[in-house]
Amino acid sequence: MPGGETGMVPFLILYYSLIGLIISSVFYIIFKKVYNLTIPRSILLYQIIYIIILIFNEANPFENPFEGFIQNLNLWVYLFSFLATITLLLLYKIYTKQKTP
Repeated sequence: MPGGETGMVPFLILYYSLIGLIISSVFYIIFKKVYNLTIPRSILLYQIIYIIILIFNEANPFENPFEGFIQNLNLWVYLFSFLATITLLLLYKIYTKQKTP
């Protein structure tokens, strides 16, 4: 059966992302005015919370007992997470530069 070891990984990523989104939204609502949260700061807040969730759920590619394929998969999850964050921040910079005359 194809996808045997990795078949549920997309659902886990979606689940962890949803948890991170909910926690980040709560933090954003509570601390929006106190810390002057902007869009880049809220993107970074989500990233930090998402990484913490991954580490607490034993998806740490550097300290887990998994070897080989699963450890590599965890590393790719982190890599794509950072790439998505960098892409969102760059798109925000491009968008704000185009809006300002």
